[in-house]
Amino acid sequence: MLSRYAFIGGLVIASVISLTSVAADAHVTQNVLVVRDARGNAVRSTNGNCVITRWEGNDGLCEGVRREIALEDRTVYFNFNDSTLTEAAQAKLDSLLTILKSDKEIQSVSIVGYADRIGSQSYNQALSKKRALTVKDYLAANGYTNASVTKTRWVGKTKPTAKCNGKMDHNELVACLSPDRKVEVEVNYIKAKKFRKGAK
Repeated sequence: MLSRYAFIGGLVIASVISLTSVAADAHVTQNVLVVRDARGNAVRSTNGNCVITRWEGNDGLCEGVRREIALEDRTVYFNFNDSTLTEAAQAKLDSLLTILKSDKEIQSVSIVGYADRIGSQSYNQALSKKRALTVKDYLAANGYTNASVTKTRWVGKTKPTAKCNGKMDHNELVACLSPDRKVEVEVNYIKAKKFRKGAK
């Protein structure tokens, strides 16, 4: 008798595990785009935007919440003293272009060029300008139709992010300052309309 109950109990436990596994797989499949916390809630940025893992399709998106492009996904980096796009930079811009051309809420972009601290202020200002224009031209050449309203600016070496001490030799310093040799693409969204209470 005891073994019979143990057998039935084992079947029940196995069924529960199986159903739980199926439910978990369905949850992952249906919500693959949304980053979720341990409780299954959608993760949102500090701006309240829904954080997602990829852009294809609409399944799993947060309703009524604008999708956000991570800063790293819209930042390209350059080699030292150079304004030419690397293969990695082109690949990242190609991915960004797919989003820019498909998201109807994006009005335009602002392109900001940066340079590291090596060299004079005037030289780095010109270099960061070249980098910004290189990215703008690439987006335009590859079908971004809002290129005509794209704002481009450059800040030279005035806004560094890398933390490098002065005891490095030249090659070490160049490597350490690589995060400052970049262009960031800022996304400008269409402003949501505000409705007054009681308005028709």
